[in-house]
Amino acid sequence: MGEILLAHGWVTEAALTRALSRQWRTSMIDPVAMPPDPRLLDQAGADFCLSAGLVPWRRIGGVTYVVTSRPEAFGDTSRHLPADFGELRMLLCSETAMRDAILGSRKTALIRRAETRVPIDDSCRNRNEGRTARIAAVALAGLALGLILAPVLVISIVTAWALLTLLATMTVKVLAFSPPSCARKAARGALQPVRRVPTPCPNRHKCRGSFRSSR
Repeated sequence: MGEILLAHGWVTEAALTRALSRQWRTSMIDPVAMPPDPRLLDQAGADFCLSAGLVPWRRIGGVTYVVTSRPEAFGDTSRHLPADFGELRMLLCSETAMRDAILGSRKTALIRRAETRVPIDDSCRNRNEGRTARIAAVALAGLALGLILAPVLVISIVTAWALLTLLATMTVKVLAFSPPSCARKAARGALQPVRRVPTPCPNRHKCRGSFRSSR
């Protein structure tokens, strides 16, 4: 219900959070003005807190205060928090405030984790920028030297390469627009009318007798 009201602009996040705090009989805080404990956030995991919509805020004695923007799911999501958090107490905040508090505290760590999420064999993190720059410099130097020594030959080679690339691109486009022959045959087969074959009656003698009696 709250998400529907927010989507239509019928209520603000602050008003919705105040209403939820009265409904759930708990307190409302601003985790941006009062940031959460970074140690508790690291124990729970910043990525988990973002997906679950909660963040461990403070630990006082044996009680850990957890701020959430989804009180209806707090019973399920709080089970995934570390067991050494002890007793949990729920506090409320808006979705935007919760997200801003996590990003303000662990934005760099989340960026680094996202950059290294893909295995190194499937990413470009092992790319050698220096070697690529040296190869490009050698290629440009060779092109410049060729233009000085044999400009006609070099221009002819570059022009032929450009025409070949253009021809290959146009061929791929034509093949992409033309449907394959197997697809055309399947479409023709689907459009052909279905022929019905008469099925003989298993009791031919009874059928004939009933037909004659009816006549």
